[in-house]
Formats: sequence, C-alpha cells, structure tokens
Amino acid sequence: MKRVVVDASLAGAWLLPDEQSDAAAEILRQILDGRRELAVPDLWPYEMMNLLVSAGRSGLILGGPA
Repeated sequence: MKRVVVDASLAGAWLLPDEQSDAAAEILRQILDGRRELAVPDLWPYEMMNLLVSAGRSGLILGGPA
C-alpha cells in the first residue's frame, strides 16, 4: 500500500472551508478507502495545534472572535 505523508496544510484542507481543494479531498478519499496509508511527521501535532489556534483566532472555527 502506498503511504502518504500528511502535513498540517493538507489536514487543514480537510477541516477548514477556506482551505479546501479537490486534490486534498481525493487524498482523503484514498486514505478512507484503504488505498493509501496515512503517515504524519513528528511535528504534526504541534503544526495542527498552531493551525487550529490560528483558525480559532481568525474566526474560521468556533472559539475565535465573532
């Protein structure tokens, strides 16, 4: 099975409406269908925390300013 390394920008495209792309959606379909295996770098949790905090502060997700 092919492995795909997912960074925060790709995962952000799955979570944030303003970051969505057809390429990111296709990779997610392949992972969910079992055609690709997901791998993340060691810094991924920190990158995701930064992405989510930034999105919250900018109001893109709940918890940010109105």
